[in-house]
Amino acid sequence: ELERMASNWCNKVITVCEAAKRELCRDRVTPCEKIEVVHNGLKNADPRYSKEDARKKMQIPSDSFVFVSVSRLSQPKDPVTTLRAFAKLKAECRWSNLFLFFVGDGPYRMRMESIIKNERLDNQVFITGFQQDVELYLAASDAFVLSTFKEGFPISILEAMKYSLPIVASKVDGIPEQVINGENGFLFEPGNVEDCCTCMKKITMNDELRKQLGSASRRLLLERFMLEKNFVRILDIYREVLRGS
Repeated sequence: ELERMASNWCNKVITVCEAAKRELCRDRVTPCEKIEVVHNGLKNADPRYSKEDARKKMQIPSDSFVFVSVSRLSQPKDPVTTLRAFAKLKAECRWSNLFLFFVGDGPYRMRMESIIKNERLDNQVFITGFQQDVELYLAASDAFVLSTFKEGFPISILEAMKYSLPIVASKVDGIPEQVINGENGFLFEPGNVEDCCTCMKKITMNDELRKQLGSASRRLLLERFMLEKNFVRILDIYREVLRGS
């Protein structure tokens, strides 16, 4: 209700994704013609680490396949779906060099540690807690996974795209604007372990596909989601408002 009241005093309302715009229009928070979409963006697209250096620093074997997920371990982030999908993938592939890193912390940690123990994944799945240097984990990885029930336009996916990672993510909110299914990753229905596992398996089992998806991730980042370009768009919106006042 406060957003609806405040919109009466605004010439323009900026959202970070088309999904947010549709929601505001649907709920009649503000007239659709007032809403402009400007995506989140990264300031710097230069990787801090090479994969080789990151893996040496983390003591990860060079022939490993590494998934990484960066999020708070809580609802509605739903990290448990990623964990169970990985457990299923591990059982089906039976590879010893398949790893998953959860970069983050939260109230689901104990529950996830229990699943890791029960599934005998102690040597394959690692919960790092909150990290200052998230880029180290991204650089060491082969693919990024984000299972969530609710999301805006996550910076974590953009950071993964910076490191040319294919993305496996829930088909919710603004994520389909970042992850084009089959182009730079795969989308799955939120909470669907089987669907998530299938997407992870496609990337794991096909090196050429993984490289193509990863290259597309970085290309899309540079074309659409750099902060400087999006900042110019915001300035244009302000100039438009000022000219009309």
